[in-house]
Amino acid sequence: MGSTRTKAGICLKRKSPSSKRKNKPQKEGVGKYAHAFFLVSQTMTIEVRPLNVKCNIACEYCYQNNLREAKNLSTAYNLEAMKTTLQAVGHPFAVFGGEPLLLGKPALEELFRFGHQQYGRNVIQTNGTLIDDDHIRLFH
Repeated sequence: MGSTRTKAGICLKRKSPSSKRKNKPQKEGVGKYAHAFFLVSQTMTIEVRPLNVKCNIACEYCYQNNLREAKNLSTAYNLEAMKTTLQAVGHPFAVFGGEPLLLGKPALEELFRFGHQQYGRNVIQTNGTLIDDDHIRLFH
C-alpha cells in the first residue's frame, strides 16, 4: 500500500482495489493505463492528520508507537493549508491520527463543515474514548 505525504498534514493512501474492480472490462479505445488510473482514482482515500500521530492512549499493538517514541513529529497544524490542499486534490477525506479528537472542537467543526460543504460527507477514525455529546451532534 503506497502513500504520499504533503506538508499540510495530508496523506494520500491507495487502498487495494476490490475483486469486483480488478476484473472490470475496459471500454473500447481506452488503454490499460487509463483503466489503471480509473481504478486508482476510485480507490484513493485522503487522510488528514492535523496532530500527526499524537494519541491519548498507548495501545501495545499500535504501529505508530515507534513514531511517537522518536519524539520528532510536530503536532502544529495549519487548517487553512489543509483545506487548500484538500480543495486542490478534490476528493473526500478522513480525519485521522493518532487520535483526531485531541484536535480542539472549533477546528474539528471547521474541518467537518468544510468536508460536508465540499464533498457531502465526512469520515473520522477515532479510538472513541473522547467522544462526548458535542461530538455526537457534530458527527450526526
